[in-house]
Amino acid sequence: MVDGILKDLLDEENFGGTRIDPKRNKVIIMALNATSFRDILQSDQAIPLRPYIAVLACRPTRNSLSTLKNSLAEIVLRAQTHHPVELVIYIDVEKNNIIMLRINGEGVYNKGTKEECTTGFWIKNTRDLTVDYIVTAGHCIDPDDTTPEHNTFLYTPWETVPSFGKTIGPMVFYNDSVDDFGLIQITNKDLKPTRSIRNTESDIYKELFINDVEPILTYYAHLYGVYIDNKGFVKENLIVTTMDSTKSDSGGPVFHARNLPRVSLNGIHIVGAGPRKLGHLTIILKVEDIFRTDKIELVLGG
Repeated sequence: MVDGILKDLLDEENFGGTRIDPKRNKVIIMALNATSFRDILQSDQAIPLRPYIAVLACRPTRNSLSTLKNSLAEIVLRAQTHHPVELVIYIDVEKNNIIMLRINGEGVYNKGTKEECTTGFWIKNTRDLTVDYIVTAGHCIDPDDTTPEHNTFLYTPWETVPSFGKTIGPMVFYNDSVDDFGLIQITNKDLKPTRSIRNTESDIYKELFINDVEPILTYYAHLYGVYIDNKGFVKENLIVTTMDSTKSDSGGPVFHARNLPRVSLNGIHIVGAGPRKLGHLTIILKVEDIFRTDKIELVLGG
């Protein structure tokens, strides 16, 4: 709610983005000129924001978001001339600077490679509603043999032996050059997908139901960045967060909640970065980039 209002009020030339401080329950606005922000709050356009004034805080900063985005684009171009791989380059709103970081390796799982990944969410083929898919990360496919026959995926619930899992079906579509997601077709008719996200570690809400899709506002995301993968492909407009993740989380759903157990889907996890002692990062592919693909639609739950 607050992010949506701020997006219409702040411009990239005078502000350095926003970040959330959960410990203080504040939305921090990074401003080149605090007076400009006070003037905005007094304008008629800011009337919907006034009930939330108590959670807003303004902090001085040196670089505008426009300057940071231009610097990011220039650094990515320079980096590509050296052919780097497994590199994340992102805007850190709090530090008001560009950060470059080598990433940790990601695990995947399919029957051909015997490696693990995570299922994302259930979608349907809009041209044939009898065809169902599971979304996961595109790099879960075997890069040496991308045929569906070689990339049959198994359903492996938590705390089970992967090789004993039930067959889901083959990955019939993947994109790992521009974005990073794949579609596993559910061919096992005995396996029934659900409209929910498993949340077993919670004592109250064991299942979370996807209520809708809500794009992440990149202008106000904690971090914004670019990922150069192990093939040298450049993936842009990603969300980089300090959310923790582990190996084999690739493809898992990323969401937020306003009214549990219902949640809004934001995207999927594609890679983790950095040693935990320095602050782990999780890189997210935005859900709107997945749904640019024609002929698919989300199956909502609850």
